[in-house]
Amino acid sequence: MENEKVLSFSNIRQENESTVHFENLDVTINGEEKNFIEINSITRSYFILMTNLVESPRLRSFFSREEFDSENKKWNVYTTDYTRHFLTEGLAIYSVKKEGMHSYLVVPNEAGEQQDKASAELKQLLSDPAAEVILEDKLNGCGFKVPKTTSTKYKTNFELDPTRLWPLVILKSEQNAEENLIEIENFECGVKWNVNGGETHTAYSDSIMELGQTKVNLDIKGDVKEVTFKLPYICAAFDALTSISFDGEEEVILFTT
Repeated sequence: MENEKVLSFSNIRQENESTVHFENLDVTINGEEKNFIEINSITRSYFILMTNLVESPRLRSFFSREEFDSENKKWNVYTTDYTRHFLTEGLAIYSVKKEGMHSYLVVPNEAGEQQDKASAELKQLLSDPAAEVILEDKLNGCGFKVPKTTSTKYKTNFELDPTRLWPLVILKSEQNAEENLIEIENFECGVKWNVNGGETHTAYSDSIMELGQTKVNLDIKGDVKEVTFKLPYICAAFDALTSISFDGEEEVILFTT
């Protein structure tokens, strides 16, 4: 492509590491396996989470809120107050029955105000003889490392998209009194990024043995003010199952995930 610069893993395979400096960020391509195991574990955990959400609509209701837009004929998926905890350190979901009422209490594993408040409520319920409290789900989380949504330095947003195949991260940063918008997106064999909608840069692996094993670190310069994570929502509840018949006989089944 005319407006695209390409960095290939093959260029640094002998050197093990290569850093390219840009005005708004530094990009390091690492030919070694450093950090890859952790990244692979997060990817696998996210896939397992999506599988669990398919099997449990109740669990899915804590992770996301789904709504059909009848006017535009499309499904919208929204995050909840607990989405981030599914992605990071996990949470525990308790079923609470008291005075004929049934509710749920979610206790995040991550230390903070939300955990303190939920833990105090749980302690009170456990000491109440009129309350029946049962631990229904305990999830370890996917291991994502993201800024807290309550951070004073960062504003963090999560978006779930059933039509998205690869994660996209959008960062708003400030450097030398100027604001920058940096978009970083994975694709099938690498990562691509641009600053302020300008020239697209890519780093990719040209080895089939390294397909999907992008070893790229992007160090954002300046102060990051806002981070938006646009994640694939690969929950099979959104599968469109379609059969295709040839001469009246069913031959092909199409599905989305």
